[in-house]
Amino acid sequence: MLFKKIYYIFLACLEPLLDSFSSRLCFFCRNNLGALVCDNCVKEHLSLKKKVIDYKILDNFFLDHEQVFHPKIFYLINFFKKTSYLIKKAKYTRPHFSKFFAQQLSFFFVENLNQILTDDVNLAYVEDFPYSSIKLNIFITHSPMYLEKEKNRAFNFAALLAEDLSSSLLDHLQKSRNMKIIFQSSRGIYQHDLAKIEFLENFFVRIKDTKPLFNLGQESRISELSNAFKINKSISLGLEDLNVLLIIDDICTTGSTMLELMKLSRIYADFDEQIGFTLYGRNLI
Repeated sequence: MLFKKIYYIFLACLEPLLDSFSSRLCFFCRNNLGALVCDNCVKEHLSLKKKVIDYKILDNFFLDHEQVFHPKIFYLINFFKKTSYLIKKAKYTRPHFSKFFAQQLSFFFVENLNQILTDDVNLAYVEDFPYSSIKLNIFITHSPMYLEKEKNRAFNFAALLAEDLSSSLLDHLQKSRNMKIIFQSSRGIYQHDLAKIEFLENFFVRIKDTKPLFNLGQESRISELSNAFKINKSISLGLEDLNVLLIIDDICTTGSTMLELMKLSRIYADFDEQIGFTLYGRNLI
């Protein structure tokens, strides 16, 4: 187990060194263009898509969740055989892929920030929205692994992705310090100043060693994930501002895991909004 950790740390350090000596082949087109996925293939295969959630899972979500709006989950890469192979490599054996994917998530998040934080609002006249002195905080966390599983795998790719995304977003948004963010909350639709972006490590804790979900149907997934997580109560948040939580995961199939985490973050941490961001998804309906 210790050897595994040393091996992945070695890989993470070796990767930039290898890149400096030779150009990387694009995963999709295999052209020698110096990136995990070249710019042309990013345009072809990566775009921000909203997850469509089955009504049975939504019904279970709304039973315990005090929220008016439908939950928002976004993903970048559609399901097909080749992308499935790429995400499996990232999830199980390539922790250093997190930096590339974090940069992509960061780009799409910044490009679509106002659309993500509002629901069906016409943003053609951004300046017309009133300004609020209440500032907006963006907290970023990740889907947790069961402790024994994380020890065996030596890393949690979703955690690496969330941490790298926090750094990448800070880099992006520092260039726009006076940027006004449109946010729709229970208080209305206003322009807000961004107060901070903060990574919350281990905000969620998985307390149940759940079965692999990919072979389970919807009802079984809901049952399996029931009481599987808890909030890390040692982490405290400022309540004077608006708090938005980005929950990062690597794969979203039905949305069951993400909704369970959203439910917890609303009930026990009182976030004004929770948004799911994943790499790999599929719309089943």
